Amino acid sequence: MKVFVFFVTYGAGNFQLCKDELSSFVNRVFPAGDIIPYYMDNKVSVEYSRFEVKFLPGDNRIREFTAWDKMVAIASKDHDINDSDVFLFVNDTFATNCGSEYLKFFKPCEEYNEPVAVGYVENFPKSVLINGVEHKEWIRSNLFYMSFSAYRQCSPFPFPLSKAEVFSEDILEFWSKTPL
Repeated sequence: MKVFVFFVTYGAGNFQLCKDELSSFVNRVFPAGDIIPYYMDNKVSVEYSRFEVKFLPGDNRIREFTAWDKMVAIASKDHDINDSDVFLFVNDTFATNCGSEYLKFFKPCEEYNEPVAVGYVENFPKSVLINGVEHKEWIRSNLFYMSFSAYRQCSPFPFPLSKAEVFSEDILEFWSKTPL
């Protein structure tokens, strides 16, 4: 099983801390995987090397989501990807904004023969209806993984809605009143 690690940062300020924490996580959760890392910096428009890593220029139109899709496209050209291969999506907040305690909940990965996504689940404050489907929770987007077959079902990542359609412009109200 190949494990593609797609790491997105905005500037390299937290990278050394993230690199060490990510390495520990990958070794524990994917002990038998053939690890293939990609690093992208959404703050720059040219490739550069730092910390013994090559950073690809990013795509920050919709933050890490467009960057991840760009990295998947690059990896798809570089490698033969199978349905059971795993994509680990990580941004530079995974070890800083929420601490790292939640990472202990991830168990060692097995090979998946069906579409699957694994991540830390958060709850919405109320049910929301998006494209006719009711949602009460979501996978935290700073670190999650899925099989390639699952990625194909939910790509591209950027959801085709504007921020105003989802979030209220009123600072006292979180959700927009617009039906999604």
